[in-house]
Amino acid sequence: MIGSPFDNQKLMALAQSDKILSLRNELPDLPISEVANKVMKLDTMTREALNLAKNPHGNFLVHSLIHNFLYFSVNIHDTYTTPDGEGGLIEALKALEVDRFNIYDLSKSFIPNTLFAATYYFANTKMSEHDVGRLIVTHVASKVSDIDQMDTQDIKKVAPNDIVANVGHATPLMRAVYAGDLQLTRILIEHGANPDFKNENGLDCHRIAHDNQNTYPEFYREFLAMTLVNRQQDNAAVKKVRRL
Repeated sequence: MIGSPFDNQKLMALAQSDKILSLRNELPDLPISEVANKVMKLDTMTREALNLAKNPHGNFLVHSLIHNFLYFSVNIHDTYTTPDGEGGLIEALKALEVDRFNIYDLSKSFIPNTLFAATYYFANTKMSEHDVGRLIVTHVASKVSDIDQMDTQDIKKVAPNDIVANVGHATPLMRAVYAGDLQLTRILIEHGANPDFKNENGLDCHRIAHDNQNTYPEFYREFLAMTLVNRQQDNAAVKKVRRL
């Protein structure tokens, strides 16, 4: 992000205007196919302001769209959640993208960026079991600036079964591994997430997977195979560079 859009007084004034706030609160309730069409008709500054406007819960529009989509996917299973619907959400996200800042880097509360938000919703709702959400996470993972950014939750306030209460602060990949979600783990690693990244307690994804192997034995075997292949590829790349 070049500079902070939050320092632009004109832009922030527009983001807090009744017009933008009304539009920001309207869009998540529209059929997903209509969101992209409506956003694409807006000028650049309006789209920038729209991205920076929050709802009463402090959510940016990009977070609300993803959350609503995944929530409806699990709880309603209507046409909104078909593969075409998922593609429609990605088109809406693309329409919201601007040059001044990366919308996928916007943080809310303890969630450091949109990838973490998508991973949080995906893992907590077992999206892999519903065969939806994969395209969304893939898209966001390809766009976010820091794929290994950790959450900032207050450990004293998290639920007892949350990863933060048991492991410490986590990256999106750590959360995927903790949930035993192979599909999500594979997507994140393929987009550069680092399984060797350690949190404040010195724990990485290998340790988390190992400690949960009795709960997710099949995941643990697949994770070992996946990370072994990645390390072999990395070693081969290093050797090739050295030969050059």
